[in-house]
Amino acid sequence: MSQHQLFNCPDCYSEVRGSLGAALTCATCACQFTGETASPLDEDELTLAPIAETPAVATPLPSTVTGTATTALHLEEEVSQPDQRCKQCNQIINRDALECPQCGFIAALGRNFDPTELDPYHGVFGFDRYLMRHTQDNNTGGLMLWLHVFLGFVGIVTMLVWSGWMYFVVPTMALVYTVYRVHANHSNAFQRGKGLIPKLLLLYNRLTTWKGFVSGDNPDNCILSMRSSRFNDTAIASIDNPEAIEILDIAGSSITDDGVRYLANFYNLRALVVISCAIDENSLDELQRALPRLCIWRP
Repeated sequence: MSQHQLFNCPDCYSEVRGSLGAALTCATCACQFTGETASPLDEDELTLAPIAETPAVATPLPSTVTGTATTALHLEEEVSQPDQRCKQCNQIINRDALECPQCGFIAALGRNFDPTELDPYHGVFGFDRYLMRHTQDNNTGGLMLWLHVFLGFVGIVTMLVWSGWMYFVVPTMALVYTVYRVHANHSNAFQRGKGLIPKLLLLYNRLTTWKGFVSGDNPDNCILSMRSSRFNDTAIASIDNPEAIEILDIAGSSITDDGVRYLANFYNLRALVVISCAIDENSLDELQRALPRLCIWRP
């Protein structure tokens, strides 16, 4: 065998040159071994050199403690903000409170919060609210203006198509409607359900089973029509599920102001007919404020 073969030392894995079967001595660690126990290395094979042990050097970390042993810690006293007085009712309120619990005054706004600010119908009641909801128009003045223009156009076309008596009938109807509008605007009859238009609306809804007001899928359970003097406050109090009632047609009944106030619990009520009932206007106004979307046909 050639004397130029390389063998690995079994202890330190150093390269030792020798022949196969011969006794070899490692020059690095003086380990003796035979060529038979070592595996020959290829000339092109990459090998790892022995790692030289280097002593570890401890590097001290910088001290994170500042000051001396006599350094004292000083805690600052928490400064609490004093309570303040409400600018409206002069009551003492917590400084962190958003509004005064007594009068509802908000210091950040400088006034009380009005819930109608979040109302898409601008806080209007009754029939005006009904008109806005069904026409998708929040300007009732503009809507009525276009309605009058349409009625005037229809009247002119009618007089041109049907001559003769129409020249007398159409101006007479226009005059009667003008008188009605002046009376309605003066006495607020439309909002209170006392004018001609609310009466026509009542007649239409009675004939169509209140389809314009009912929102549920089962109108038979949400409509209560008892136009009799036997219907009184006790009958109202005996209703099991007042939240299901949306239409209450009790014209000519014996309901009183106490029964009207109890109707504030009917929070889904949308139409109330109390024509020919002995009810005070103040109790109906109170009910209207409690239920803004309610349309009331008053006595």
